[in-house]
Amino acid sequence: MNSEIYYFTGTGNSLVVAKDIARILDGELISISSTIEKETITTTADIVGIIFPVFYADFGGIPLILKRFVKKLKIPYSTYLFAVCTHAGGPRKTIEQLQLLLEQKGIKLASGFAIQLSVPYSPGLKMKRALFRREINSGEEVLKDSNKQKELYDAWEKKLKIIIKSIKNREEGIFETTRSPFKPLVSLSKFTFRSRYKNLAEVSKQNSEGKTLFDFEDLIHLADKSFSVNEKCNGCGICSKLCPVGNIKMVNNSPVWQHRCETCYACYVWCPNDAVYGEIVAYNKKYHHPDVKLSEIINQFKTNS
Repeated sequence: MNSEIYYFTGTGNSLVVAKDIARILDGELISISSTIEKETITTTADIVGIIFPVFYADFGGIPLILKRFVKKLKIPYSTYLFAVCTHAGGPRKTIEQLQLLLEQKGIKLASGFAIQLSVPYSPGLKMKRALFRREINSGEEVLKDSNKQKELYDAWEKKLKIIIKSIKNREEGIFETTRSPFKPLVSLSKFTFRSRYKNLAEVSKQNSEGKTLFDFEDLIHLADKSFSVNEKCNGCGICSKLCPVGNIKMVNNSPVWQHRCETCYACYVWCPNDAVYGEIVAYNKKYHHPDVKLSEIINQFKTNS
């Protein structure tokens, strides 16, 4: 049986998962970024996998690029389709949301798995940052959590065997999600999350230009207004080369974000000079998977051509 494994990644976590599964299934590894300019995305593979990170779990968890991918996807109903989402502790109902999107296209999701592969900042650190504007030393926190991080990598090795067995047996109906918090807390979380993205997107300035209505996808794309670079930037252009959606242009040897951001934060975590920063990444560690090379992230986008 032939198989195709589609992936999208920013930190490299989802790429590692996709590579491991593709290796065992002897499948073709395909970047979602490399397909997104096509009018339709068709496959005749017997087995198809979709591997992606969970973004903004309070609003479904599905990256915008994956939504565009699903809209263009054409796949035989007999194909065994599975998904794996990587996360930092909060997948919520991401797999269920993907299942609904696929159903709208007449596509059946046989199974969906969730695997934690990174350690987020503690709630205490986030609260101090939110309430008292205390800066978080990302490098220090990454080092402090290194043992926890290794435990997650080890857990993936065990989970991989379970997923492969499920795929080979063509098992159906496995949809791994986590229970949502108490409903009022979910509503409060969504309100807080949306308010943060309004600030990142500088909606008040947009309003002065005449636009008053913004859906959440607008806010995500515009949130890159918070990105900036410090004096460490040497104009190498790596951030522009590795952006999986081509959202960064180099102007006078300095990156300029084009407001089509996916909030994958690849530019932030992979900058070799630690020059990219901004409020948008204030709650995110400067982390990328140690087994992924910078060239692999760059090639994720370059295969578009």
